[in-house]
Amino acid sequence: MPKSRVESSPIPSPSLWAPISPKTPCSSNWISKSSYSNSKPSAAPFSKPSPPCYPISNPTTPIYATWLDYVQGYRAGAVLPPLPEAQSQEERFYLTSRQIYSQYYGIKAQEERLRKYTIRAPYAGIITATQIDLGSYATPGQPLGTIIHRYQYELETGVDLKVASTLRMGDRVTFRSNEMPGSWVGKVLRNTNVVDPQTQNVSVFFRLEGKGLRPGMYLEGAYHSQTLEDVVAIPNRVLARDQSVLLLRDDVIVRQAVEPVEYLGDSLLIRGLHDGDLLILNQFDLPVEGNKIKI
Repeated sequence: MPKSRVESSPIPSPSLWAPISPKTPCSSNWISKSSYSNSKPSAAPFSKPSPPCYPISNPTTPIYATWLDYVQGYRAGAVLPPLPEAQSQEERFYLTSRQIYSQYYGIKAQEERLRKYTIRAPYAGIITATQIDLGSYATPGQPLGTIIHRYQYELETGVDLKVASTLRMGDRVTFRSNEMPGSWVGKVLRNTNVVDPQTQNVSVFFRLEGKGLRPGMYLEGAYHSQTLEDVVAIPNRVLARDQSVLLLRDDVIVRQAVEPVEYLGDSLLIRGLHDGDLLILNQFDLPVEGNKIKI
């Protein structure tokens, strides 16, 4: 988000200040600093010594030199440095009587408020939407706009509980698009650890970057968590409720118990079938075990 900053050159005399437009949000802060700078020389005047009870105004004392360095080291428009620590009760009373403390802390409060006028984006990006006009007042919690990163993107996807338990922060997954060639490697950022009651999936967030990515794209990812042996992929619809499938052996329908290993959307991996087994994929109205079928 573009940001403007008021720049000013150091001014040797604390009583001279460049004019500032009242429309600038920091003008009141600068005016207060001007008044504060006019008050500081009175705490260390360049005149004859005051009574001994105020050594701060006596050029021959170390306290005077401390405050003189403080006044001369200040630069117009800069953040106020901390006040020199009072060395005695008399010095503290003297500063209080000249309203040095009240002006100092008043300006520090304005500096903190002025700091909140600057809104910085968390990354270099592009403003895609604005929800506030220039010069409008913003209330706490009000959205100001939408910013997207120029090069990096975040992808949210749902994975089943088994895969979510194996994913770790920093793991990499390859994603592809059905609409365009190429692939992108995503890095696991975080997961919600909350199960969606409808899909029974956990949301996992990936960070992707690379050429060809666009906001709003749909991607598919392949994650290799482990190597499974002696498994077969079959459609979900052929698995019965009793964890069995129908096979054809010697033209006779037989029921074979299997072990579901992992669900993959519309299909699943099972154990219990052997090479050469004929799996019946057709849906029968009344599939009866032991019936003969001619192929």
